[in-house]
Amino acid sequence: MKKLILAAFAAVLAVGLAACGGDDSSSSTSVSTPPASAPPATSSSTPEPEASVLEAAYLTGEEKGPDYPEGKRIAAVMVNNVFDSRPSYGLSEAQILVESKVEGGITRFMAMYQDYENIPRVGSLRSARDQFVQLLIPTYGFYVHEGPSQNQPANWYLRDYDYFGNYDLQPNDGPLWWGEPERNASYYSWHNVDGEHIANTVAAKGYDDSRTYGSPFFYFGRWDEAARVPQDGTADEFTVIHSASYRTHFEYNEATGTYDMSMFNSGTGAVQPTIDANNNAQVTFENVLVLYAPMSYWPGTSATGGLVQVDFDHGGGGFYFSEGGYELIIWRKGPADSPLTLEKLDGSGDPVVINPGTTYIGVVDDTESENFYAGLKSGTSGDHVGEGTVDPNQIGPDD
Repeated sequence: MKKLILAAFAAVLAVGLAACGGDDSSSSTSVSTPPASAPPATSSSTPEPEASVLEAAYLTGEEKGPDYPEGKRIAAVMVNNVFDSRPSYGLSEAQILVESKVEGGITRFMAMYQDYENIPRVGSLRSARDQFVQLLIPTYGFYVHEGPSQNQPANWYLRDYDYFGNYDLQPNDGPLWWGEPERNASYYSWHNVDGEHIANTVAAKGYDDSRTYGSPFFYFGRWDEAARVPQDGTADEFTVIHSASYRTHFEYNEATGTYDMSMFNSGTGAVQPTIDANNNAQVTFENVLVLYAPMSYWPGTSATGGLVQVDFDHGGGGFYFSEGGYELIIWRKGPADSPLTLEKLDGSGDPVVINPGTTYIGVVDDTESENFYAGLKSGTSGDHVGEGTVDPNQIGPDD
């Protein structure tokens, strides 16, 4: 089984994502192999992080500065991503940004911040969705959102994991947010929050903001050593396709060692830089993770506008991009209170070492894997020179 999985991903590398040098041709190949499951997690012990990693910032793995909020909870804010809400506020200062499809093909962001008291203006604010809640619960960080309706699955998780009355922040919590008059023509662009408002609300509600994080969010490399370059291939630009209208594009900037983020706008038909309205800067990341997961619709909701249900129980395949290189990985999660883990593809169960810095996480429907493109930029053309697929059947339930 492990050989089958490795062979399938080797095929992806060979025909889809392998660097093509200066060749500007493109190819399209679909990998079709018998269904297989992800290798079960091995019982071998996970290597202990170096001391510097254990002392690193929780969300980034970077060195803790003098202003690091030691012993404090992180916070996550739900941010709108419909076209009319752009440009958003505060995305460039998020330590981790999660994007996932929510309903009707649209995506939403969860912006995660290390220091909840010093979060910049963030918005526009949108409502909770359970796939984001499940990723946040293991951190027990504050969750800032516009509020889910009573029948939404997000409420079930917030209730069952004691978020209500402890870590949950939404509209009925007093002066948490403010409106933006210059955008009042669109409800979707109206509400904003910042660290001052969040801190005031936390204090007013008597929430406990203390939290000790024993190890970082990812298995980070040492912040005092050079970043590693993933070795499966090189890709200077690639597009993460969440749906026909929601596509997130990244281009590697060799000068900064980061990935510049852009998004497709179906209204204009163009890919536009993702700009933070706070500082007019393009949003960038040191790391990009693309995680493929089975998605369906929660019972009682329709396929045209129903609530997307992400299957985190069985793990899946994905890609890790950093320093201009990439590698194929296995991700696992399980129950809502289990952390996201990333493993090497070799079946050893050893963790993927993530470079210190900010991270974009795209949780992508595995049916979109056939539309995933990655290519090495030839000159300044920016053309995609590779096209590949990840068969969603190759990484699935543990057996």
